[in-house]
Amino acid sequence: MRFLIDENVHSDVATLLRRHGYEVYLATEEMPRGSDDHQVAATAVNNRLILVTHDKDFRSLDKKTSDPSAHRQHGRATPAHRPTSAV
Repeated sequence: MRFLIDENVHSDVATLLRRHGYEVYLATEEMPRGSDDHQVAATAVNNRLILVTHDKDFRSLDKKTSDPSAHRQHGRATPAHRPTSAV
């Protein structure tokens, strides 16, 4: 599984996931700090990443994504690559 860790989640979460062999990206490394929720969500969806966040606003974005089913397809392996930020 592949994860995108939002900036409001402690980096220990990423460390733990990596220790267990998961592919993990930090939003703070992939896009500018304070990026819009839509950009963070689109990056996760477009790159088939599971978004880990404490931000409850993402629940309302769930219905507004370009491909609402994409983030529900957990566990599918995809070729390893750096995520592309939604612009």
